[in-house]
Amino acid sequence: MPEVPPERLGFTDVVIDSDGLVRRYLWYASFNRDSPCQTEMSLSLQLALHYLAAEGIDPKVTLEDEVQLGETTLRSLPGYAGNYSGTSNAGYQMLLDYRTPGDIAQRVTLKQILTDQFEPSWVKDRVVLIGVTAPSLQDDFRTPFTRNSNQTIEMRGVFIHAQMVSQILSAVKDGQQPLWIWSQWGEFLWIWGWGSLGGFFVLVCKRLFHWVGVGIANLVILSGVCFVVFIQGWWIP
Repeated sequence: MPEVPPERLGFTDVVIDSDGLVRRYLWYASFNRDSPCQTEMSLSLQLALHYLAAEGIDPKVTLEDEVQLGETTLRSLPGYAGNYSGTSNAGYQMLLDYRTPGDIAQRVTLKQILTDQFEPSWVKDRVVLIGVTAPSLQDDFRTPFTRNSNQTIEMRGVFIHAQMVSQILSAVKDGQQPLWIWSQWGEFLWIWGWGSLGGFFVLVCKRLFHWVGVGIANLVILSGVCFVVFIQGWWIP
């Protein structure tokens, strides 16, 4: 049996946070020599690169060891990133920006293919992932949507990888800003600024109801600013 060329291989490892949710994805890594998996790129990255290569977009490595695709740069999640400070950030990881809690793409079953019950346009000129969804295989993962739902919503592994492919392609083709974080100096100035503002109001406000009013106003403003910044693709402390 002929070996599969390295450029057609990709690992499917999934990074799971301490609370059991998938918020990050590993897109580049080096494994030990004795590991059965010797490919350095994830399946999602390989698929995205093959798709973009057909459009004349090839990856370039910057001086900072980051991957540039067209006008988009894929950056690795730094070790100081928010709640991930001090945790394992092995390899190159990114925050996973989920598109939808449901099926991210057209689903075609094996039965539909065998019985000719699908349209060729569903797969023509598109990235196609072949996977399994049988519950017996236990290829289910908990996502942030699981926590925000009264029902147990888990996502099949093949759809996790589809989310990853979609994020890369959306960033390169549509200019959609990937989720990213500030530098350490930016985080320091942000925390120092709000802390100083709170201390200033404590000194100025002499009455209890003034403290309460200012505290509520600060909380509302801070929440609003964080929300606006987050939907622009930035994660701040």
